[in-house]
Amino acid sequence: MKRIYVLILFISSLLFGSSEYKVKAVYVYNIAKFVQWQNDSFKTKNCNFNIAILGHDDFGNDIDILEGKKVLTHPIVVTKIKRLDNIEKFQIIYISKSEMGKLSYIKKKLDKKRVLLISDMKDFALKGGHVEIQNVGKKLKMVINNHSALRNDIHFSSKILKLATIVETE
Repeated sequence: MKRIYVLILFISSLLFGSSEYKVKAVYVYNIAKFVQWQNDSFKTKNCNFNIAILGHDDFGNDIDILEGKKVLTHPIVVTKIKRLDNIEKFQIIYISKSEMGKLSYIKKKLDKKRVLLISDMKDFALKGGHVEIQNVGKKLKMVINNHSALRNDIHFSSKILKLATIVETE
């Protein structure tokens, strides 16, 4: 447990000279590795691990550091989307701050779908999102709404839950 926390801090410190969103991309990758993905989350053993960026792309080229990395045996592919079409193929949807006004609609559309929702929107986890990446000073912090994630059949490793602040909503 302590090793994971040290690894995340080490990676963050290496990248902090880089852009904030490069560090957030690394967080998305590490979060993905600590979800207990169900076998039926993937069509085949070696199909892609699909991440969508919904809305305005604050990552720019920084998200490209994930291309080619793997979650389990699945190579990561990042797609930038403006609408929630063909969402079944995504394991993670990162919801940009630009979508704040549409959050209720997005959550309703994704309810009961096995898609992990991550954002850096303020109070995202309190509003029913699964993982919020918060800026606290010069550090990033994870806030997880485990109840909301479980409702969508997303199961986090106990290791990542120990590192995050846990919030619950109905």
